[in-house]
Amino acid sequence: MSEHRESGQSEKKRIPAGAERGAASSNRSSANKKDPPPSGLMAWWPLAAGIALDLVIPQLSAQLEPYQPWGIRAVFPFAQITGMRELGFSEQLTQSLPQLMLYLQFPLEGLLTGFSLSRGTKLGAAIGQLVFLHALCLFVMWLVAQKGQ
Repeated sequence: MSEHRESGQSEKKRIPAGAERGAASSNRSSANKKDPPPSGLMAWWPLAAGIALDLVIPQLSAQLEPYQPWGIRAVFPFAQITGMRELGFSEQLTQSLPQLMLYLQFPLEGLLTGFSLSRGTKLGAAIGQLVFLHALCLFVMWLVAQKGQ
């Protein structure tokens, strides 16, 4: 029985200490490898999607009517923020800039997503950045609304 223990311990000693770690680290490094960033026309699909979303803005706005005011604010935060006089914009600017931002928002978000994807960010993380940006805008609008009360 003691011979068996000694042979088991000697077998463990025969395996180099770094061999187990080396195998684990090579598995981790292959899992951490990022896909190459998209190139050519595939790099521009987020912008194309943003432009396509611009075509359905009137329908989307009509669908969000029952959820006033926060439904519109959540989907079109840039248009809402640029229309706030509390942020110090002039009267003329608060009338014209929201309409412009309404149609620029989705292409700008497409550019932001395309830039993130070209830097090796995964699609879920790039969409998460947009959700965070919308949440941040909602927070700013909520703060301004609380100040006005």
